[in-house]
Amino acid sequence: MALAPTSGTIEERPSAAVQEFASQHYGSSGAQQFGMDQAAFAAVLTQVVVQAGRSGDATSELRFLASLRVEELVLARACARGNEHAWEVFLTRYRNTLYESAYKIARNQSAARSLADSLYAELYGVDSKGQQRTSKLMYYEGRGSL
Repeated sequence: MALAPTSGTIEERPSAAVQEFASQHYGSSGAQQFGMDQAAFAAVLTQVVVQAGRSGDATSELRFLASLRVEELVLARACARGNEHAWEVFLTRYRNTLYESAYKIARNQSAARSLADSLYAELYGVDSKGQQRTSKLMYYEGRGSL
């Protein structure tokens, strides 16, 4: 089970391994298009490394980081932070899959749309009363397919 993400800023500084990985993969991560600078990218990576209990040994940190789906992690965190461009990319990539999955569950077009819309609200971080809360995408750690 995933740990709840820490709120606010990461107090722990990125390790040398995280900084090296961030430097090498920043350009290909897509972070820049969502307004995430290299320091923020390294902070996200640090949070994931710490939450996974993989901090300490540089070799194991680098191996762990290399196993992550970095582009999806960046997209998820940018969406969770409310970046509108990230949400546009997310919806473009995942809308059809989400609606198809919802239809397989609901077996009814109307119910499937309602289910998919409900899931979008959960991911966006809005509850059924329209109140803001932590987006479920903050729990994604890049270890599996988004």
